[in-house]
Order: sequence, then structure tokens, then C-alpha cells
Amino acid sequence: MNEKGKVFIEYAPLDKAWAPVLGDNYIYIYCLWVSGSFKGKGYGKELIEYCIADAKAQGKSGVCIISSKKKKPFLSDKRFMELFGFDTVDKIGEEYILMAMSFDGTTPRFAEDVKKQTIKGDGLTIYYSVQCPYIPNCIEQIEAIAKPIIYHSP
Repeated sequence: MNEKGKVFIEYAPLDKAWAPVLGDNYIYIYCLWVSGSFKGKGYGKELIEYCIADAKAQGKSGVCIISSKKKKPFLSDKRFMELFGFDTVDKIGEEYILMAMSFDGTTPRFAEDVKKQTIKGDGLTIYYSVQCPYIPNCIEQIEAIAKPIIYHSP
């Protein structure tokens, strides 16, 4: 394409993924994005099919992705993933779901700590990487909000 826009898929082996998901021999989709005038032209379908074929060629047990029951920004649409045979295999509360396409009958799951939606301790710890181009901006926003609170003296 010789066009300006966002059309991409990003995935990795689940055991290397920065995600609260556990499972053996799976591919984890971090991000599937088709924006603007590129929507509805089959690019998302091509990207998902490529990922599935790549996972099979690597001998993986399946492919998984985090979604939600209702459409949310930055999460792939549950109904879109169901078109390709992805099923809900786990959930966190009533909002977040883990979807998977299993090739061998196994399924991944959310880590138990994440299902509790609590953390140990009183502090704030943020883990991030420069993997997503939007993360540095988000970290700057959090820092701008947190600094006055952290360094405020009574």
C-alpha cells in the first residue's frame, strides 16, 4: 500500500508476552489495528488469517487475545474475533475476556492475581515497555498526575 494509515497486527509467543495470561505454546495477539478508511476492506481478516497460519506453521497450540464483552478502545472486538473461531475461555469480572483459538484442545487462562483485581502493597508500580507507540505518552500523563500527589507535603 502506498497510503497513510494504521493497519497492523502485533503478536508474540505467550511465554514472552507482557500480558497477565498463562498457557502453554500459544501465540498472544497484543494488538490488531485497522483504522480510518482501511476499515471494511478485509485487512483485519488478512492479518488474523496470517497470524493463525503462522501459529500453525510454528507448531503452536493456538492463538489468544484479550477482549471485552462490550466494545472498548484499544481492544479487539469480541464479535470480530468470533468470526474466525475464537471462543471465550476465561474472564475477569464482568468486563474483560480472554479469547482463544485452540488447535489441540488446550486453553490459556488469566493469571489468578489479575482475576482478583488487587495488588499486594500500598504503592503504585507501573510496568511498561516501548512496544506500543502510545505507551510513552500515557506514562507522561500518569506522571504528570502522580507527581504532585507523590511529592505533596502536608
